[in-house]
Amino acid sequence: MVPVFFLAAVCFRMVSAAPTHDPSLNAEWQKWKTKYRKTYINNEEVERRALWEENMKLIQLHNKEYHQGKNTFTMAMNAFGDQRPLELAQTLTAFQSQEAKETNIFQEPLLGDVPKSVDWRKHGYVTPVKDQGSCVSCWAFSAVGSLEGQMFRKTGKLVPLSEQNLVDCSRSQHNNGCHGGLFTSAFQYIKDNGGLDTSESYPYEAQDGPCRYDPKHSAANITGFVVVPSNEEALMKAVATVGPISIGISVRLRSLLFYKSGFYYDPDCYNHYPNHSVLLVGYGEESDGQKYWLVKNSWGEEWGMDGYIKIAKDRNNHCSIATIAAYPTVHQGLPHLCAILQLSVHEYSSLNTETGAEVPAIEPSTNIEFRQLMTGFQSMGTKEMNVFQEPLLGDVPKSVDWRNLSYVTPVKDQGQCSSCWAFSAVGSLEGQIFRKTGQLISLSEQNLVDCSWSYGNIGCFGGLMEYAFRYVKENRGLDTRVSYPYEARNGPCRYDPKNSAANVTDFVKIPISEDALMKAVATVGPISVGVDSHHHSFRFYKGGMYYEPHCSSSNLDHAVLVVGYGEESDGNKYWMVKNSWGQGWGMNGYIKMARDRNNNCGIATYAIYPTV
Repeated sequence: MVPVFFLAAVCFRMVSAAPTHDPSLNAEWQKWKTKYRKTYINNEEVERRALWEENMKLIQLHNKEYHQGKNTFTMAMNAFGDQRPLELAQTLTAFQSQEAKETNIFQEPLLGDVPKSVDWRKHGYVTPVKDQGSCVSCWAFSAVGSLEGQMFRKTGKLVPLSEQNLVDCSRSQHNNGCHGGLFTSAFQYIKDNGGLDTSESYPYEAQDGPCRYDPKHSAANITGFVVVPSNEEALMKAVATVGPISIGISVRLRSLLFYKSGFYYDPDCYNHYPNHSVLLVGYGEESDGQKYWLVKNSWGEEWGMDGYIKIAKDRNNHCSIATIAAYPTVHQGLPHLCAILQLSVHEYSSLNTETGAEVPAIEPSTNIEFRQLMTGFQSMGTKEMNVFQEPLLGDVPKSVDWRNLSYVTPVKDQGQCSSCWAFSAVGSLEGQIFRKTGQLISLSEQNLVDCSWSYGNIGCFGGLMEYAFRYVKENRGLDTRVSYPYEARNGPCRYDPKNSAANVTDFVKIPISEDALMKAVATVGPISVGVDSHHHSFRFYKGGMYYEPHCSSSNLDHAVLVVGYGEESDGNKYWMVKNSWGQGWGMNGYIKMARDRNNNCGIATYAIYPTV
């Protein structure tokens, strides 16, 4: 093996000993060397000039074919111009497998549809493009990028974190500083270490150094990390529901090294094992139908599209983009809530025929399951939330219906957006504002969908009423529905304080008991609650008293509004509940749910209201 390598090296030098240079490129060569501060020793410049010219001609030919419609992306000369792809590949990180005991596997959320496009830059999750320089630290930049996004999701603050902290300090987790590493090993270091410093306190140096971590400057910590299964469908769902994801890609072709813009697809970029770490920040589709992944690199803003590249999506794992992907987990508090109706046309038809149930006016999808975004609630410490104090009353009324006292706006329709949490929160707040002012004003669910991401909600992918109330409190207002109409999709935040019609001082959690919930409804007004709605009987409910013996009291997947309670002539007690599936569902948008039947469907498990 050794003699063969030596022969190859000698042969290369013999061929390259006396290259012929193109004198017309002399000025451009000097300009390029100056721009990138290139200096050479002995006869090295002769060889490097030849490589540069070869790459320059390749780029020119490629771009000519691009203008002829033969290619979908452009290339441009950059700092890699005097190097061979093999040289660059040898300076990029290699990946090592992780033992299963050290990793959690991403569980694909049971959503019906994820959006056609996602770009987390637009939601404030992504810091500016950085440059790893001549240090093989792409793994650190990728890990930091994913963590920065998760910390923004938790705190609402986008704080640049320290790649150098990882370069210097994670060797005991099997990273090798400027000689390569793995983002999952970086996550393990942060978990074991109990924190990661900011880039301001621990700036990047592009070289190995002693570990100087200082817990006083730590701005992030993680509870673990999750590995995404090696397929593009799982990766898409992870990006859509989690945020930016650390991934590995194969970087062995000059077409990628010199990529400048456009839709990157090179048939030679097949499934080699990844050798470079990047950050996946979204995906989308071009006007011609070409699907792409939006990827942030760590080679500076001059490379690619200001540091980004669009890589072909759903093209047989192009450039190994879905082979290894992971993200860190941070403590987020409560999970999200909301369900989307997702039934096949056949299932709708058969249920309608067999049961006589009336099909709600919601467009069916091709999926055959009613899919939910979350499966349970976690309790919050009382220090973070006020707990409802049951009034010292003798008796509360036998029946209450706040609709009769004008506390409740007309039934609305969330459409194909998992925004039930926003409708529930808005309904409770509308009631409290009426109680305070005597004016029933329809408030904006879309304001919550677009603007409360930094409080833990994720728009049309789910959320929680508590996070909505916290947003309104800290934002100091919520716009009216007239000024900020509902669109049933995620959009940029357009809150305008001039159009605000509500504010909250705090929110109150009701103890998990139907008696406490009854007293709250009787004395406060409409209350936001969570329920288990995944049974066919709930989805196709039309009228009467609803009792489902198979309902869960803990696996809540849908947010609604309790507007009253009562008792039927036969003695059956019920909760009067307002849904957000339009007036075509149920009793003009309402349902009577069994009361005092062992917390049926979990109606008293999570109940909350705002204070004004």
